[in-house]
Amino acid sequence: MFSDLTEYFLGVSFITGLLGYLGKKVVETFLAARLKSHEQALQANLERHKSEFQLEIEREKARLQQLSNEHSVRFQDLHVRRAEIIEKIYADIFNLDLALRSLLREFQLVNEADPAQKIATIGKLHDELMRYFGPRGIFLSERSAEILDEMLTVTKDVFLDVSTYTADPNHPEYAQTMLERREQWESARQKYRQSFTKLKVELGAQFRRLIGS
Repeated sequence: MFSDLTEYFLGVSFITGLLGYLGKKVVETFLAARLKSHEQALQANLERHKSEFQLEIEREKARLQQLSNEHSVRFQDLHVRRAEIIEKIYADIFNLDLALRSLLREFQLVNEADPAQKIATIGKLHDELMRYFGPRGIFLSERSAEILDEMLTVTKDVFLDVSTYTADPNHPEYAQTMLERREQWESARQKYRQSFTKLKVELGAQFRRLIGS
């Protein structure tokens, strides 16, 4: 009977151990499966967030590229506009320079317009340039605007010098004021040679830098 009890308890112990082992394996298998499932879920979430993040990066890059393109277009438009303004201003200065040179040279050709007409032309060109430049000075560099202001001042001074006394040889006061006229015209010539022409060269250099040539 003792042997039977021993066998019984041994059998129970074996079964208990086996059940314990099997139970442990079942738990380990269950936990391993849960862990693997959790890892797969985490990986899936990671991939999803990674895709969303990458998509957001691409959207931001596209937005920045669009802003860059818009800025580039605006910059190009402003550069074209500046070039057009510079072209017009320099053409007006060129015409004003021709008119001043024609008026202030020592000898006048026979078939030329008389000095009074030339003076009127200079006044007209000066006023047109001043009206055009005034509201568009923002497109020029600070130094270019300063030079142009100086040129307009010189032109105005020259105009006042040559228009102080009559330039019409047929005017009754023409002969009486010859000496005064000579002094005024010599003053005008000096201002043109020493100021206007130098400022024109400097302004041309400034304009070339502004348009990148």
